[in-house]
Amino acid sequence: MGLSDDLYNNWDSKYSNLKFRPSKAFNGEAIDPCNNRHLRENTFRNIPELNVLVRTFEAAHSELNVHSVWIIRKTKCNMGFQDWHRDFYLSTSGIIATIVVNVGVYNLDN
Repeated sequence: MGLSDDLYNNWDSKYSNLKFRPSKAFNGEAIDPCNNRHLRENTFRNIPELNVLVRTFEAAHSELNVHSVWIIRKTKCNMGFQDWHRDFYLSTSGIIATIVVNVGVYNLDN
C-alpha cells in the first residue's frame, strides 16, 4: 500500500508530468502526459516506495535489470499503453520486457 498511497497522494507533485514526461521514443505526442509518467533508473532508484517494488522483481529474477519505469493512471476502461507501446524500439541488444503491475485502485469520484 505504500507505493499505491504515494502515487495517489503525490501524482501531481512528487510524480508530476513536468518531472517525468513520456518518452518521445514511444510516440510521445500521442501519449497523454496527464496520465503517464516515465521514470529513468537515476530517478526511480531515489524514490523509496518505487525502488522497493523494482528491487523485489530484481531479487526474484537475477537476470532482470530494470532501466525505466512507466506509470499509467487509468481513469476509464481500456485506457493504457496498447496503442503506442513498443518493446524493442529502444534496444535490440538484449531482451526487453514489460512487467505490468496494478499497484492499487482508488475511486476518483470521492
